[in-house]
Amino acid sequence: MAGTSDYLHLANGNIESFVTDAILETFGSTNNNRFMNIYANEPTTIASAANLTIPANANVRFNIAGTTPITSIAASRKDRIIVLFFGEFLTIINGSNLKLNGDFTARPYSTLTLICDGTNWIEIGRKL
Repeated sequence: MAGTSDYLHLANGNIESFVTDAILETFGSTNNNRFMNIYANEPTTIASAANLTIPANANVRFNIAGTTPITSIAASRKDRIIVLFFGEFLTIINGSNLKLNGDFTARPYSTLTLICDGTNWIEIGRKL
């Protein structure tokens, strides 16, 4: 395994994310430019929906617009990680293919980080 150094991604003078060598190896590359390119563009905005679909080839971070409660998210590839960034109040319901630490009541500027096992989305973390 490579070392434990961190790579910081800066945007508009703010630290947006960090990546360790272990994560880079997980993605099959130690070329930090290749990995960091997923942060290069603006996040994709998705309208909230009961059955949310996340674009397959878009960035890690997705802005969620609207107030429709989310009850499921279409499955994606195994080990895909997404961060949902909320601009309004809405609820994400634990159940269906969402394996959360209870329902998540989003509010402006809150985030929910999920990983897909190929079928289900499992909560990694949340920030209110």
